[in-house]
Amino acid sequence: SLKIPLPPINTQRKLARMLEYAYEKKKAKEAQAQELLTGIDAYLSDQLDVILPKADNHDVHFSVMFSSVTGNRWDCAYHKHYFKLLEDALTAGKFKTQNLGSLITFIESGSRPKGGVANLTEGVFSIGGEHVTRGLEIDTDTNPKYVSKEFHELNRRTETHINDILLVKDGATTGKVAYIREQKHANQNVNEHVFILRVGKEIDTMFFANYLASELGQIFIRRAITGATVTGLTKQAVKSLKVPVPPIDMQASIAKRTKIIRDNAKLLIAEAQAELERAKKEVEEMILGGTLQ
Repeated sequence: SLKIPLPPINTQRKLARMLEYAYEKKKAKEAQAQELLTGIDAYLSDQLDVILPKADNHDVHFSVMFSSVTGNRWDCAYHKHYFKLLEDALTAGKFKTQNLGSLITFIESGSRPKGGVANLTEGVFSIGGEHVTRGLEIDTDTNPKYVSKEFHELNRRTETHINDILLVKDGATTGKVAYIREQKHANQNVNEHVFILRVGKEIDTMFFANYLASELGQIFIRRAITGATVTGLTKQAVKSLKVPVPPIDMQASIAKRTKIIRDNAKLLIAEAQAELERAKKEVEEMILGGTLQ
């Protein structure tokens, strides 16, 4: 029963070409943006003087000393030889490596009230794993969730602040990282699937966030995931993550460069979407306005 305007076949093809061209331009700009973001990993590795070893997918049989698993993790994947090579690469780099626990001043996950938050349409935003994007951003427009102001007041310990780092601790998006740099994301709260991390004065927050989100940081994060049926990150596992620590001025320089890269990528993605929307609107106006020829 849907009503469909049916212009001449040549006009249909013209409109289709217009939209196809817009989609191709969007795709090209998104590819440019992804190339910029991918380049951050290479830039970080170069600045930190860390050469990632090549993963050997055939290295499925290996042995470890019993003493190395006693009092430690027993799962096989944790003890793969690749991780030893990676730790050696970190040690061989220019800068000292520290456990994350010695660099942070705060780590805590949030909570939700009994009965969940599905029925609330206003209040204090409850940030979950689904709101943390791959670009260190927080998306509060998609599937928003809220807790009451009363619940927030009782849980101010996990209220978000500017310069907080969010790390998804379990679920399908475990390991995703966000950095709070906009006031609209401060004074909100996080749910039980997200850790808030705060670093000391000797660490640049943006540098730290970029490291955790990098290929190198994500390898260590994936290694730290525990559990069988329900997998995730524990506080202790997060605190044991290895972090190379260059001088603070170098951290700031790296943070500044990566911010420019991420902002340029974000701009490209926004431009791509805007161009597509303009093309859609033009086609729609041609159809509804009767300007088809």
